[in-house]
Amino acid sequence: AKYIAAVQTDVNRRQLSVISCQSSVVSPPSSFTILIGPEGDFTDEEVTEAVNNGYVRVSLGQNILRTETAAIYSLVCFNSIGM
Repeated sequence: AKYIAAVQTDVNRRQLSVISCQSSVVSPPSSFTILIGPEGDFTDEEVTEAVNNGYVRVSLGQNILRTETAAIYSLVCFNSIGM
């Protein structure tokens, strides 16, 4: 499973916490990759490149998190399903 957490607000994105919970019900992925943006977010071109390479846009919630916090939050989401 490959995800990109970008702040872009004009795009419909699913919450990472919902995706991880649904994965625990169905079948958790054997591995996952999540791209966490730098301060100031990804550029539109970077997001497009990631999506073209199979990454799914996700949201980490309503608040904009610092890079360090976003990484920890993402790990907690997947750790909660035993990954």
